[in-house]
Amino acid sequence: MAYYDSSSGINPIVCKLLVFIQNKWTDYACRYQTEHNVTYPKFSVFERFIQEMSSRMNNPSFNYTDGTAVPSVSKEQRRTASTGSRNAYVFSKKTEVNNVPTAFLCPLHDSAREVKHLLSGCHLFLSKSKDEKREILLKHGVCFKCCKDKHLAKDCTEKVICTVCKGSSHCTMFHDDKYQPRQSHGEERTSIRGDNRKINSKCTQLCGETGPFVGKSCAKTVLVNIYKDGQLNNVLRAYAIIDEQSNRTLAKSEFFDYFGDHSTETGYVLSSCAGEIQVTGRQGSGYVMESLDKEYSLKLPLITECNHIPNVKQEIPTPEVARHYSHMQDIAHLIPEYENDTPILLLVGRDLISAHHVLEQRTGHEREPYAQKLKFGWVVVGESCLGLVHKPTVITVSKTVVLPNGRPTLMDPCPNYFKAQFEKSDKLPIGMDIFQRTKFDDIPGYSQQDKEFMRVMEGEFIKDEYGNWSAPLPLKKERPTLSNNMDQARHRAENLRKSLLKNPTKREQFCAFMQNIFDKEHAEVAPELQDGEEAWYLPIFGVYHPQKPNKIRVVFDLAAKFNGHSLNNILMTGPDLINNLVGVLMKFRKERIAIMADVEQMFFNFYVHKRDRNFLRFLWFQDNDPTQPLREFRMCVHVFGNSSSPCIATLGLRKSACDHIDSSACDEVCCFVKESFYVDDGLTSVSDEGHAVQLLRDTQARLRQNGNIHLHKFSSNSVDVLKQFPKEDTSEICDMDFDDVVHRSLGLRWKVGCDTFTFSVSDEVKPFTKRGVLSTIHSVFDPLGFVAPVILGGRLLMRNVLSSKDLDWDDPLPPDLNSDWKKWRSSLKDLEQLEISRCYSNSSLEKAIRRELHVFSDASRMP
Repeated sequence: MAYYDSSSGINPIVCKLLVFIQNKWTDYACRYQTEHNVTYPKFSVFERFIQEMSSRMNNPSFNYTDGTAVPSVSKEQRRTASTGSRNAYVFSKKTEVNNVPTAFLCPLHDSAREVKHLLSGCHLFLSKSKDEKREILLKHGVCFKCCKDKHLAKDCTEKVICTVCKGSSHCTMFHDDKYQPRQSHGEERTSIRGDNRKINSKCTQLCGETGPFVGKSCAKTVLVNIYKDGQLNNVLRAYAIIDEQSNRTLAKSEFFDYFGDHSTETGYVLSSCAGEIQVTGRQGSGYVMESLDKEYSLKLPLITECNHIPNVKQEIPTPEVARHYSHMQDIAHLIPEYENDTPILLLVGRDLISAHHVLEQRTGHEREPYAQKLKFGWVVVGESCLGLVHKPTVITVSKTVVLPNGRPTLMDPCPNYFKAQFEKSDKLPIGMDIFQRTKFDDIPGYSQQDKEFMRVMEGEFIKDEYGNWSAPLPLKKERPTLSNNMDQARHRAENLRKSLLKNPTKREQFCAFMQNIFDKEHAEVAPELQDGEEAWYLPIFGVYHPQKPNKIRVVFDLAAKFNGHSLNNILMTGPDLINNLVGVLMKFRKERIAIMADVEQMFFNFYVHKRDRNFLRFLWFQDNDPTQPLREFRMCVHVFGNSSSPCIATLGLRKSACDHIDSSACDEVCCFVKESFYVDDGLTSVSDEGHAVQLLRDTQARLRQNGNIHLHKFSSNSVDVLKQFPKEDTSEICDMDFDDVVHRSLGLRWKVGCDTFTFSVSDEVKPFTKRGVLSTIHSVFDPLGFVAPVILGGRLLMRNVLSSKDLDWDDPLPPDLNSDWKKWRSSLKDLEQLEISRCYSNSSLEKAIRRELHVFSDASRMP
């Protein structure tokens, strides 16, 4: 892409632009060269220029074409303006839909290809002055004499007679008297092909702040029932806008689709503030509109399909509006409640004039809204304060206000509303029971999405016929439909094939992992997709743990995006149910006998409902051989990489431990699983060996019985505890000298035989930059703060480093800090010889820590 950051890359593109845009780019680029002292602007600058020009050229506010924007001003008007007249000309653009013949004669409407009418029948042309007419005809090369063809008046052989004054020097269109249209309702006169009707919709809505009021504005919108004449069993419930400024009735596409009206589409031009657009739409008749109380019903005229009907549901009047004003309170119960799921589908114009008849009216003060009773119900017109809130000029999204009715809002509460309530307590004096503590005070509350996640799991987290827990994929309610990303997954799979064929060791480990998945039926051959069935393919890749270089873990990439979406984006993550790491480690240090356990393949223990498994499809090699063709499979279990898997697995583990028959035994197994597990690792401590053995056996048995979950990799600082379990459940500990065993769990190095914690420091030397210093400090994992005084020495250096604001994260640091940095970094290797007692009960713990940390006091510059 660097090629396009030069004149060689950009100039060929500039040559394809219009000439005047090329000239503007030259000025723009030269100015940029001077201001930034560069040889040529980058492609990003050219891109920004094109965006600005596109916005400018497509802005309808600056469309100066005759007949589509502000009409031209005559010479007489210009002379009046130049002599100091303060007359202001205001032009209001209205919406118009024209059904006209295909012939074209009027030069004013050349841009609107569907607007075909004679020049003599164009009201826009006839309404202009004589000078303006001459300017228009001159611009389009039309004869001044006959006004029918493109030639000069001196060459015109047409004999013209003015029908008004009977003169032969000018045609009727150039007669000095003001032209009077034949029809009073504003239609163009008969066109070439006969009947020519025009639809005007003058419904006006001004967006933005135009006055001091910032509340709710109500319009004439009523809730009605619509049906085909004689078909009362098929009724459409919709909102209809009663618009007296429109001379035709319009309806959206959903209206015609509901009734199955597939009439032939008719082309027309829709003219509005945004300009003119060519539209096609259906036309239908024979519909009846009925009020909700069935008192009035009117047969609708010919309806034209138009999807540009205003869809501002905020303007629908509600009973709450009427209740806020004394002059409308008596009719509040007659206004239907707002229906969020009911769409606005109809705009009733003047062609159904009886729908506009006002039967009753309620008016208040000068600035208050008023109510009118139409045949289809009461409507409220005007601006009002609804819901005790006003729209603020600035909204701070981090601030939420709770209204008196308990509803949260980002709006400012109405200052005119208050409510005083006093409740007397029998136990405490008034005012003493305001701040009451409950057992939920220190527990983070669930978000609305978390509550929905738990509701889904409570109803659908079930056991299958084999005793395995099965849960659905927690898909969000409002989510996009995923596109089929098989091509992306195939591309990733082919790249993985190349990687495996180049690395035999990785290939062997990867294939062994996948074979284990197939052997345990955690994956299955994917069935063929039905037409329109939604599916998603997961790319896969392998990762190695730094401490386990000979073991690969296959990860399903649920974060991979295709067309802007990924599977993780449409899944609810669920609440954070994972226990606090420090809390788990504190329980691990509490008693004399420490024990550890691990859940085998934690996520794979919980199956996915069959209806959701097509979201977990993936491509793998036939017969588990990278040299074979790709084949479609799908996972049957929740996978590593799924954002909801940790929460689902934690829920399933707790269900297996606590949802047992003997509910009276609030036993230790349930407490152990709920409070001492960090995802799949369980750590705790007890007072004696017998207690430890019993706890591990009971937990292992219950998880196997209630969920087919295998608990293994037992570890303890007591040999007598480990001897009570089979060799396969104690991992490698029984094959090694007990005193030399170092168990790694939750990031800690636990020397089992000595029952002490040790530290490991990486030998990698990071560069002397902000990034390198920060990386070295965080390379020592110390969640319990054993070596905090040592780490603090590095943090003091980091504080001095951050004071240099001119340096970037990868810039070399000042040399005067280098000696202190090297001294502190070299002292970290001594941490590997430090051993800290695990158990709190050791009375010499504090003395041991102080003695061991004394050697670091000078290096860390601690007092």
